[in-house]
Amino acid sequence: GIEAVLEARARHQDDAVVQQQAMVVLRNITTNNAENQVAIAQLGGIEAVLEARARHQDDAVVQQQAMAALRNIITNNTENQVAIAQLGGIEAVLEARARHQDDAEVQRYALGALRNLAANNADNQVAIAQLGGVQAMLEALAVHPEDAEVQRQAIAVLLNVGCLNPELQQQIKAAGGEAAIKAAMQAPNASADTRKWGWQLLTTCQ
Repeated sequence: GIEAVLEARARHQDDAVVQQQAMVVLRNITTNNAENQVAIAQLGGIEAVLEARARHQDDAVVQQQAMAALRNIITNNTENQVAIAQLGGIEAVLEARARHQDDAEVQRYALGALRNLAANNADNQVAIAQLGGVQAMLEALAVHPEDAEVQRQAIAVLLNVGCLNPELQQQIKAAGGEAAIKAAMQAPNASADTRKWGWQLLTTCQ
């Protein structure tokens, strides 16, 4: 059960392989499972994921799976979205993304986590921007121009952060967001979502 996974992770917290495996399990059991999202939060699973990420900062696989677990834990779960932010999760996700900026897998999952953190949460939107999230998204776009999923997720984060906040919209524009968004939309492998969300961003950031 969930308790056994969390206990094994805590017992072997310096073992990167155990941490990787624990993060994979937490990621998998929270995929489209609201009951497990709640249970993991109640059992200290959010703290466990953040601890694993902090203890193994240079292990790309731990970072990948921790980001994926955080992304899934907060999908459509407002309470977990707030809890992760209160526990320093926004900073943790941005740090993981920056430390492994050349790793597309870390980028995809970290941006997915930020996207969910910003979804319909004004406080998190502001916090992400204040912590350098806008620039981080533009950096991800620039470093991974040929990775369609990184592009898609970065555009989604920018949209969630700025769609309802004129000040944040202007911050995206001032940071050079328009050119980066247009480049993502015009990429040969750009997804339909990237083009649609990019257009929405460009029309709101005028």
